Amino acid sequence: MYMDAFVRVAYIFIGPVMVTWKLRKVEAYLKDNALAVLPADKEGWFAVLSYKLFNPKASEAVSSVFKSHDNVVISKVKPQAKKLCEKLNLSKLVSGIANSKKVCLEVFFSVKTHKPEKPFRVIVSENGTWQKSVALFLQSKLGLLAVEDLFLVKNSGQVLDFIRPRSKQRMCGFSIDIKDLYYSLPHESILSCVEESIDKLGSITFQNSAGVSSSSFLELLSFYLKSTFIQWNGKPHLQKEGICIGSCIAPILSDLFFAKLDRTVSGDLSDYRSMRIFRFVDDFLILLDCDPMSCALDILNFIKERFKPLVLTHELPVNNTLRFLDIALIFHLDHTCWTYKPRSN
Repeated sequence: MYMDAFVRVAYIFIGPVMVTWKLRKVEAYLKDNALAVLPADKEGWFAVLSYKLFNPKASEAVSSVFKSHDNVVISKVKPQAKKLCEKLNLSKLVSGIANSKKVCLEVFFSVKTHKPEKPFRVIVSENGTWQKSVALFLQSKLGLLAVEDLFLVKNSGQVLDFIRPRSKQRMCGFSIDIKDLYYSLPHESILSCVEESIDKLGSITFQNSAGVSSSSFLELLSFYLKSTFIQWNGKPHLQKEGICIGSCIAPILSDLFFAKLDRTVSGDLSDYRSMRIFRFVDDFLILLDCDPMSCALDILNFIKERFKPLVLTHELPVNNTLRFLDIALIFHLDHTCWTYKPRSN
């Protein structure tokens, strides 16, 4: 898995003619020296580390978000999925499940090189599994639901669109990060948000477009969330909560979850001196019209309370500078500047 990623990047930078023999030398060197190659989480590069270091860090990462299920026989979960889809009259999906070759997800890692401890991020691949067939079916139906999130942005450009006309005003801010976001989303809350979104669209409209009733869809979604097994150290493991990073429906489920949560928070923040809040996946930027130290703690405690059981970390400006996505915001007493500063720099 790691070498595949390395091959793709090397192919881009070296070219197709030279890549084969150069990579053979690199691969031989890595194998001879018991080294693993992992992608850096946000830097755009690779980390090379010994297996002596890789193995304990990988096990620590897996145990932090997955739990062993010794009583589960992974090969028996696929027939259960097939039986459920037969009951729901999803014949095409039954065929997709039957034709899949793998019965569990493949796990791999990236390194959070931007953090001091350099922890691993656990990612799964659904390719070739029956879970991928189910996930693609769910994804196509979830796409019918509207994500009405006041905070959600697609890129830093939308943040700058807000700041530019206000660049001469006093402004400051801080950022919030959700620890292990996808793995932390409560299943009951996910299902509740999806159900509410279906109700808002209209259950009849959803059924006519999706070809499945809302109750059947929720039953299949619930089954999927409890069936994304990996094999680690010869034992079946299932995520403790939430949904795996790498699942094709993780982003849309997260957006639906936060759309509801963000709307609630937005309505209750009127008593605080916040100018605007932005969210990109698990990163929040809170802009204020006051000194961050004077009101950031109150806002942070308020958001932490509303976001339970999610675990939040935060970052205050250092030397009046705060990074968010690929930009750095520089706060002055009477104006705000910004510069492009991606993590890889």
